[in-house]
Amino acid sequence: MGRSIPLSRPRRFICDLMRYSKQLPLIGFHRKMHLSELVAARDSLPSRPSWALIFAKAYSRVAMRRPELRRSFIGFPWRRLYEHSHNIACMAIERQYRGEAGVFFGHFEKPEDRTLADLQTQLEAYKYDPIEKFGNYRRAMRIVRYPWPLRPMLWWHALNVSGAIRTSLFGTFGMSVTAAEGATAVQLLSIAPTTLHYDPFESDGSIVVRVTFDHRVIDGAPIARAMVDLEETLMTELLFEVRELPQQVKSVVAKPLVGSR
Repeated sequence: MGRSIPLSRPRRFICDLMRYSKQLPLIGFHRKMHLSELVAARDSLPSRPSWALIFAKAYSRVAMRRPELRRSFIGFPWRRLYEHSHNIACMAIERQYRGEAGVFFGHFEKPEDRTLADLQTQLEAYKYDPIEKFGNYRRAMRIVRYPWPLRPMLWWHALNVSGAIRTSLFGTFGMSVTAAEGATAVQLLSIAPTTLHYDPFESDGSIVVRVTFDHRVIDGAPIARAMVDLEETLMTELLFEVRELPQQVKSVVAKPLVGSR
């Protein structure tokens, strides 16, 4: 005989998220990128920044040059596009909640302007600090406590009325990465206008990178050009930053803290 298992709060949140994500006309593109130099530079570091953050920062740099990647579709009171001034990366992060694994979403504001070390510190906090510390985590667990007739109204309002509200809640782009676990989604559902995900690296340093996008917001050709730009950004700007990380760490260590004794 089987057993009935009530939905946990994280599972109820994902159920609601999928309900609205499946309404979007999502298209998926992929590009095989050759990043062997970047892989070697990262592997040479004693403390390696997350690949997800490297990709997030590179994508944010691309999106600052290509404003169509910072737009979202707003449906009420008239259909329009909203363009945000900067990037907010919304990254799926697995956490334990009351004895069960659940997916939470960490927000990284302006990753294009921040160092990888700073982003890594924030990612570690999202992974290991108490869930109650983060407003976006608390909000997700609070909204699923509302009764069903109220939750759809809250979701509809968040997605359709204000571009600023939608972006603050769901980011300018999403990231759903499981490559470190050995597999990845070929297709996915997402509430974000664009979502970045990728396969595990191959032995020669190549990798298949995927972007799932809302076709109401952007067409295929701009996405294809953005993915070419993403590979070039990874192999220039991010490669340079990864190679400079040891020097940045030495500089921080050598500089005395204000007020230290």
